[in-house]
Order: sequence, then structure tokens, then C-alpha cells
Amino acid sequence: MVGGRWLNGVMVLVTVLASACAFESDPAARVQVMQTPSGLEFLRGSRLYEHGAFVGGLRDAVSGVPRAEEQAEAHSRLLMGGFLLELAGLVLAGATVVTAAQSDESGDGLDTTLALASGAVVFSVASSALYAHSTPYVWDAVNSYNDEVQRAAADQRGGPVPAEGTSMLQPVP
Repeated sequence: MVGGRWLNGVMVLVTVLASACAFESDPAARVQVMQTPSGLEFLRGSRLYEHGAFVGGLRDAVSGVPRAEEQAEAHSRLLMGGFLLELAGLVLAGATVVTAAQSDESGDGLDTTLALASGAVVFSVASSALYAHSTPYVWDAVNSYNDEVQRAAADQRGGPVPAEGTSMLQPVP
């Protein structure tokens, strides 16, 4: 029972300390990410940007902050590379089907078929890796943009400007 009281005391202390901090910014200036049935959308102010096939929405949503624009561009390049590798894998898969249909029962052409099938699998795995590695760049771009908005707001208020890479939480006055 003593452990339970101690834990309750710690929980109360953490709650009180956490409520002493607040995140101050203009929500209209920040970029918010929303998941919709059709994919990601970005809300900046009252304008909604769709992620789109070629990531134009992310670039537009974080425009004006060079670091965020670089990260959006990296995301776009990784997605485009993944798409091209996926197309190459599909072409090889089609070629695999054609060569398999043309090979005879003696097994002639089987080496070519297996090589094409292996290439299709390699391209498919590589495209999946590029797609997976592109996702963090979305969050990096949005966070870089929002951090810069927060720094600019703190600078306008005349308060301390948080250093690059530090927490944006500030005590409530």
C-alpha cells in the first residue's frame, strides 16, 4: 500500500510540473498533418494541401523555410525513385511471364526466366525500401517548418528564441 501512495504522489507531481509548461504558437501559421482516406493532407492556416502523387502539396505547405523545403524535396526524390524501381520490377515481371510461356518442356530458357524473376523481386524490394525511407522526411519537413514558425514568433515577442534542436516548450508566464 505504501508503494501505491508513493506512485500516486509521483503522478500528481508530474501532472503539476507538466501543466507548468505550454506550447505557444499561432496555430494558423503552423502546418498540421491529417490522414484522410485518400492519403495525407497538410493544413496551413485555412489552406489545405493534398499530398498528391508527386508531393507538391508538402512542398507548398512548407515553402518559405529552406530546411523544410530540402526535406520535402528529399521525400519527393525517394518517392520518385521508388516509383521508377517499381515500374522496372513490373516490366521484369511481365518479361518473366513472356519468357516462361515461351520456354519449352525441356527447360531451355529457364535460366533467363529465373534471372528475370529474381530481378523483379530485387526491384520490388528496393522500391519498398525507398518508399519506407521517404516517410520520415514528411515529418522532418513539417517539424522544421513548425519549429521555424515558433522561433519567429518568439523573436517577435521579444522573448528568448529557442536554439536550433532544442525543445519548443516554454514555461507559462
